[in-house]
Amino acid sequence: MGLQEHIDHAKRAKPTWNPETGGTRAWVCFEDHVVEDVGPDPDGSVFAALADRMMRGDYYPPDVIIFFGEFRSDGRDMRPGDRVVQQARLISFLYWPILWSVAEIYVAERTADTCTTGYVTTDQHFGRGIWRAVLSRKDGRLTLDVKSTASPGSFWFWVGLPVARYLQLRARRRAIEDFRREVNGLARGA
Repeated sequence: MGLQEHIDHAKRAKPTWNPETGGTRAWVCFEDHVVEDVGPDPDGSVFAALADRMMRGDYYPPDVIIFFGEFRSDGRDMRPGDRVVQQARLISFLYWPILWSVAEIYVAERTADTCTTGYVTTDQHFGRGIWRAVLSRKDGRLTLDVKSTASPGSFWFWVGLPVARYLQLRARRRAIEDFRREVNGLARGA
């Protein structure tokens, strides 16, 4: 199946989690909440660059997860209701094997000092749950607040539970590392 076929197929996906009321948790459920200082931003320019990146659907570094969807072909930021086709690499430095899944954006908003993006899983996702990241700027510092709830939502998630959990934690870690790297590069004027 090609990329456009994945995007077209994603239109039929049904959310398996509700951002207001939650969803069905499996007996294994990972509740994660991490708040990380990602570096200095004295004038707000670094926040602006990172918020642009988040709203474009580029929260994760491409060696981990790439988002695709109509928002890209339309040349616009993500918005609530968008279906996002996620391409996740099992091994960061290899282009194969990859896993495809679909999520639905439930929040994509930006203010002068915060940027929030989040999605819920669909019936075309291996897991079942919700994810949200908030980038905020206060007193010249940037903070990233990442919260998620994830349960197995498919046979393959159950079979590969240790691998699935590793991939979740790796994605979170790599995104935070990449934000810090970008903050340091932008702060130095790179």
